[in-house]
Amino acid sequence: MAGSSERPMTLDEINACDRDAFTAALGAIFEHSPWIPERTCAVRPFASIDALHAALCETLAAANPD
Repeated sequence: MAGSSERPMTLDEINACDRDAFTAALGAIFEHSPWIPERTCAVRPFASIDALHAALCETLAAANPD
């Protein structure tokens, strides 16, 4: 997400990102695996941070172990 000198992104900003920006913003914070937000991006917009987290968890749970 935003660097230490920047303010954190809002949920509205995350929802408005294109796929690359969404992946870049969330890739390091969820299992340090950018493929998770990349695959989750398509189910936006998220109504809450909890909904975003649940979607990321669902993507991870549905993934092939390889």
